[in-house]
Amino acid sequence: MGTQRDEIKGLVSVIIVTYRRLNYLKETIQSVLNQSFNNIEVVVASDGYESDVEQYVNELKAIGYRISYCFTEHCGYPAKPRNFALSKCNGEYIAFCDDDDLWEKDKIAKQFQFLESNPAYILCATNRSTIDSNNKPSSERKLKWLPKRNFNQIIFLTNYITYSSVMTRIKFVFQAGAFKDDPKFRAVEDYHLWLKLSQAGKFNVIDSVETYYRVHATNISKSLSEGNKKLLLVFNDAFSALDVSPLLKSMAYLIVYFKIICYKVFNK
Repeated sequence: MGTQRDEIKGLVSVIIVTYRRLNYLKETIQSVLNQSFNNIEVVVASDGYESDVEQYVNELKAIGYRISYCFTEHCGYPAKPRNFALSKCNGEYIAFCDDDDLWEKDKIAKQFQFLESNPAYILCATNRSTIDSNNKPSSERKLKWLPKRNFNQIIFLTNYITYSSVMTRIKFVFQAGAFKDDPKFRAVEDYHLWLKLSQAGKFNVIDSVETYYRVHATNISKSLSEGNKKLLLVFNDAFSALDVSPLLKSMAYLIVYFKIICYKVFNK
């Protein structure tokens, strides 16, 4: 992916990729538009054309909101529409939000203040809480563990970053090649990008809950099994291009293989 062209200093671009979830999408968009930080543009990208989404976005645009709609040919994975939306962004910063997640109203303001005050840092995430389909807190609330330091090293050992909590400097996303546009990386393309960004500058995590991650009824066991295998895919691809110490690489692989063995032992 090419280098970002002109950036509007101080502007935060927000990307929301969607696929046939208009009701949730409306809530997500409203939580973004209700931010106390108002220098925001929103780019909604759908995986395949959706006339109802386009109509809703145009209605918001007509009453003065800085929001636009784009779409890609349906592909079944989010990397392609995310990257296409990136090409439409004008901001100095980029924030991501899934089409069913929500934000606290001061999320962007807190992240903007941190990144503006700390130029050595390129990415700022937040803690998150989980909600169900009715916006009620689920049994898993605030993340039980977040690193307090060594963020750039620990990301290789566990993906502690919630996608919808991330705000980063957009030029580094372009320099890293954006999201891996490959269906084999579906559901781990964000982690693949975090690993690449970790080589470009410092990470930080705001410990307060600013992001609400929506939990749907899914086959968790199947997801865990496939997820561990995809971690190996991510490492094999990323480590070939990154300057990572042999010790950190070994620890990363060891943790994944340990998870795979535990899954097989306890799920017979």
